[in-house]
Amino acid sequence: MEEKLFDLKNIIIKYLPEPTDDRLSFKILDDLFTLEKDLNEHARMENLILIPKVEAMEFALKKLTGKND
Repeated sequence: MEEKLFDLKNIIIKYLPEPTDDRLSFKILDDLFTLEKDLNEHARMENLILIPKVEAMEFALKKLTGKND
């Protein structure tokens, strides 16, 4: 997802014709950069919080059921 968003920003910046409304163009690019930042923060939170919690839950469940896969 991050790669596609990066590509989209580059396409807009490099290849689209000169905008007729600079404010609208700036707003669109600003929103894309904000989305990119939010997605990166979301992924960071998943890695720091959610993934360790799920791994701990899986470990506890395996311990309860006696499975050691």
